[in-house]
Amino acid sequence: MKLPFEIFISLRYLLGKRKEAFISLISLISTAGVMVGVMALIVVLAVMNGFNTELKNKILGAKAHIYVEGQNGIYEYPDLIGKLKGYPHVVAIAPYVRGEAVLRYQDQIAGVLVKGIDYARELETTSLGSYLKEGEIPQGGPKWILIGGELKRRLNVEAGEMLTLVSPHFTLTPLGTIPQLSRFHLQAVFKSGMYDYDSQLAYLELKEAQRLFGFTDRITGLALKLDNLDKAGQISENLRRDLGFSYIVTSWLEVNRSLFSALKLEKKVMFIILTLIVIVAAFNIISTLIMITMEKTRDIGILRSLGASRKTILTIFILMGLTIGLVGTGLGCFGGYVLAVSLEKYQFIRLPEVYYDVYSIEYLPIKMEGWDFLRIAASAFLISLLATIYPAWHASRLNMIEAIRYE
Repeated sequence: MKLPFEIFISLRYLLGKRKEAFISLISLISTAGVMVGVMALIVVLAVMNGFNTELKNKILGAKAHIYVEGQNGIYEYPDLIGKLKGYPHVVAIAPYVRGEAVLRYQDQIAGVLVKGIDYARELETTSLGSYLKEGEIPQGGPKWILIGGELKRRLNVEAGEMLTLVSPHFTLTPLGTIPQLSRFHLQAVFKSGMYDYDSQLAYLELKEAQRLFGFTDRITGLALKLDNLDKAGQISENLRRDLGFSYIVTSWLEVNRSLFSALKLEKKVMFIILTLIVIVAAFNIISTLIMITMEKTRDIGILRSLGASRKTILTIFILMGLTIGLVGTGLGCFGGYVLAVSLEKYQFIRLPEVYYDVYSIEYLPIKMEGWDFLRIAASAFLISLLATIYPAWHASRLNMIEAIRYE
């Protein structure tokens, strides 16, 4: 197949002859620089996407998508549940009571966040059932309590033991006011993968939590699960409007806004920093084209004398730079994809124990997104294009008479 004139000349200049092997080596180094930069961007963004996804899954596993709470609790909550059941995208609703208390086992004491739940409904709303690691799902019997693995370790207790829970709600007796306390059977231990939950959270049966905190005829709020978690923001706005100011509606996005905003900002910063690698490679493209211009001054003069226009010379040198950029970007995308897939499949990078203790993440998480590939490839191509402008313009402005006279 016969190549267009400009492409043929640009490839000849890039590949060079044996006596011009140094220029070919510089072109190879420029291509490798673009390739390494693109590979680094793809792998790093895939790792950050992986961490983002892992954290989102763990947070949403232990929590519902939307919470509806009353200013002073919710009275006659079955009526509100019936109203919300027909709401768009709501697939499950669970009532809960929340409060702070002190948990004691022998001489060990820990402050905990207590959540009273309807266990059957809680299983429909969160992933609590899949987090149970020791013990069995509570089925009647003695008053039960579920605690996290980290809290169990701090208290040095085993499943099946009896724990004492002391509530800040006081009861008036002939002897004065005394704190409300109860003993509970440690039915099971859960591990959600979120250190804050596993070290502070304790679950009770809903009625026991109501008695412990003095919520005899009310609950703290309702937890809602949606069929599409990305709609949580819009659904929460609609609920605020429909329920009025007597209810407080929050979504998982609002509760964890600072965490995910920090992750998003970190991803942007890493993209900008790693793009500097591609920019450094672009300087190699500039130096390569300038060296070719100096080496091919006589050739440029001859081409101009044979009828090649300034536009033709400009096109030749732009194509040379773009060839380096496109080859480097293509190889970088392929290499980054292969490396990311290898990291995901073979998991040969093990994370420090602190990540497993806090987030239950043992290996480097990987998640590739097509949008990242497109954005990285477009950025590398644009940088390569910008790098060719000055050398190509300089080559096109050479005076053909002067170029030939001194050669």
